[in-house]
Amino acid sequence: MMTMKKLMIKNEKGFALLAALIACLILLAIGMLVINMSTGELFTTSALVGHKKAIIAAESGVTKIMNDGFPENWTTAHSYTDDANCGAANFTAYTWLSVQNSTDTTTQFAVCAPRVSTRPSMPAPGYALGGGGGSTVSYGYMRYDTTAVGRSTAYKSQTKLDVGVGFGPVPIGGN
Repeated sequence: MMTMKKLMIKNEKGFALLAALIACLILLAIGMLVINMSTGELFTTSALVGHKKAIIAAESGVTKIMNDGFPENWTTAHSYTDDANCGAANFTAYTWLSVQNSTDTTTQFAVCAPRVSTRPSMPAPGYALGGGGGSTVSYGYMRYDTTAVGRSTAYKSQTKLDVGVGFGPVPIGGN
């Protein structure tokens, strides 16, 4: 019986080393999991920041359309991109502008020159003039379609906004 106890004791000599190695491997796996998760979250956060900057830049393009006001101002002379394919998925020849009052020079926007929409004009209630002889001139809003594009070159993101613009009231018909 004495020899069996000695054999058992001799077989347990490396157990502490084995337990320590297993514990280290478990801690290493947990550490790698935490690093992997945080790296993924950094990429996601970076992408979100880039998309937000691109949307803000595209909104600056919509503001430009509203500030320029009249259809005769929506030309290349006022930094609009005037091309029939402007806004298409593979179109890249935009006239890029910097966002006003921004310190980020990597955020830019472009605006396609608005085109008269294929949709009918919208009537403007209360804007009708009646003349002598029963004739009436109706007024409404002309519809224009355009695309505002924003991009952030630092984050390699780009966003397009298709926008409908109403201009008026203008005479749209009468009898």
